[in-house]
Amino acid sequence: IHLAAIVGEDNCINNKSDVYRINCNATEFVSDVCSSGQKKLIFLSTCSNYGRNDNIVTEDSKLNPLGIYASSKISAENYIINNCTSSWLVLRMSTLFGVSYKMRRDITINQFVYQHIKNNYLEIYGPETYRPYLHVLDASEIIHDLLKSDIGGVFNVGYDQLNYKKNDIVKIINSIMGSCELKYVNIDDPRDYKVSFSKVNNIIDCHHKYTLEYGIDELSKYYRKS
Repeated sequence: IHLAAIVGEDNCINNKSDVYRINCNATEFVSDVCSSGQKKLIFLSTCSNYGRNDNIVTEDSKLNPLGIYASSKISAENYIINNCTSSWLVLRMSTLFGVSYKMRRDITINQFVYQHIKNNYLEIYGPETYRPYLHVLDASEIIHDLLKSDIGGVFNVGYDQLNYKKNDIVKIINSIMGSCELKYVNIDDPRDYKVSFSKVNNIIDCHHKYTLEYGIDELSKYYRKS
């Protein structure tokens, strides 16, 4: 299960010399090793590959990378699709949230809850843009089930009901944690995509256990303790 990468657009911009070496060349190496040993490869990609689309996107939708991160992931995907001779899965993941052993605070829901507690305000850009979200434990269960299966191909990973606008997320956070100030900032991030997850949900028995509300409450308790 290949997760290693430089992630996030800012990190990619600040580490341009390493992005393709790590995100692409290293993935090609892993793919070749799996081909040589005929071992199953699960590669974690991203729904950010869809960039901006007014329609609900599926695995067959045209990819529209709007940054270095997505471009590097698409390059890695293409290598696996065209060259890996063992069984493989390319998983385009939703934006994750929730408490984990090595948490990121720079992804939407984790960041919003942290800002709410630390600063008592939220910085929001692209308030009307859609993203799909997924609790890290639900993501882990789906990956585990796919690892045990004999299916292959490209799959969006998530649940249709967890496509949210940022403004909707903010309303839910404030309803759970109490109202705080909202600061709308102008950051150039044109990504806006709503994703269909029917393909993976129809193939494996996916159980949506962890709601957005659960994750917000979990994160709030975690940040307050730490």
